[in-house]
Amino acid sequence: YGAKLCFFEMVDATSLIMKSAKTFQMLKTNSKDRPIAAQIIGSDPTQMLDAAHILLDTVPDIMFLDINSACPVRKVLKKKSGAYLMKSPDTLLKIAKTLSIKLHLPVTVKIRTGYDKNDLSFLTDLVRRLEDAGLSAIFIHGRTCKQMYSGEIDYTSIREVKNAVSIPVFGSGNIFSPELAKKMFDETGCDGITVARGALGTPWIFKDIESYLKAERPTKSKNIADKKRTALKEHIRYVKKFRERS
Repeated sequence: YGAKLCFFEMVDATSLIMKSAKTFQMLKTNSKDRPIAAQIIGSDPTQMLDAAHILLDTVPDIMFLDINSACPVRKVLKKKSGAYLMKSPDTLLKIAKTLSIKLHLPVTVKIRTGYDKNDLSFLTDLVRRLEDAGLSAIFIHGRTCKQMYSGEIDYTSIREVKNAVSIPVFGSGNIFSPELAKKMFDETGCDGITVARGALGTPWIFKDIESYLKAERPTKSKNIADKKRTALKEHIRYVKKFRERS
């Protein structure tokens, strides 16, 4: 449906090291999934590196590895992982530097605008240091960790991050339509966007965004029959085949 690149579901470094069957199940893939990238969470640089090597042994042809320092879920924060790293920048920088130096593929990071508040001075300083640590790109969700997935998107912070670094910056958050995708580009000047919840139930959003950005014409909404047909003929059939192979 037009997505240019997808991620595996994020995986926990500890679970990889402990050989969790559920974690390795999440890393199952096939040739049609390419290009694909992986995302890892953790709080210890050495452990993150060990886990990254295990991940690369499992899926060696990923395009890049992303450090998730944006997940706001409580169980992740309790492990001092995910968006917790937004209030522990020195740890995040050590992880970034360790992985960038030791791994043979590009390493990126996903961040938020802050932990419990927006602080442009802190944010721009952090992204510059992440670039200096060797990261290849930055993905930024336009909310703080405290906001989780509610409230308005902070386009200003994303724009300031874009202006602060020379590596690519991808905007994230509330991209539920082609119009909102264009707004993200227009308001921030970002190099690209990521769509997450906006693709749930509407996998064709990627093609719709691309068409809209080229022509700036509203796309025709899918009706219930179209959605049902897609679910039955594409999604359910794919899941069934995947489970049969598993």
